[in-house]
Amino acid sequence: MRNYSQSTIDVVGDLTVGLRVQTSVFLNATYVIVAQVSLFNVVGWCRIFYLGIEAITTWSADATTIKFGYDASTPAVAAVDICAASGALTSLAAGKRVAVLGDALATGALEAANSGVSLQTHPVDIGCIGGAGVIYITGAGAAQTGATATSQVTCCYAPLSNGAYIVPVDALL
Repeated sequence: MRNYSQSTIDVVGDLTVGLRVQTSVFLNATYVIVAQVSLFNVVGWCRIFYLGIEAITTWSADATTIKFGYDASTPAVAAVDICAASGALTSLAAGKRVAVLGDALATGALEAANSGVSLQTHPVDIGCIGGAGVIYITGAGAAQTGATATSQVTCCYAPLSNGAYIVPVDALL
């Protein structure tokens, strides 16, 4: 059996699924609410291979739905949903993920059928050369109100323009 160094494994991951950025683990009651909450800063033009949220601890029993969007500040254009709202995520189990499917902007965020298993997603291009904006999450239906429910958002991407990148917003580093 081959034994690869961690740096080699990391580079293979970057080349096959894109650069991976993650928010810190956050309290759902603060970030999964019925309002637009910025998750990642985007500079330039990027291709997203995966964008999803994972329940680190079980979610509260609220009938929360979520969707992801992109809000450009340069050039200033109206926010656009990257996906439609998911189904109700009542008591989402720890380890379950909800991700942007990416096959059409009107397709809902897709909840994985089981903890630890996710479906393949389609790439989504966001931003533009010389542009800037944020990837956000917004809840609908009901905000998460549990005092202990936590999550983390992961974005795997490739830069398509010179100097392009995606990083978590300062509050989520």
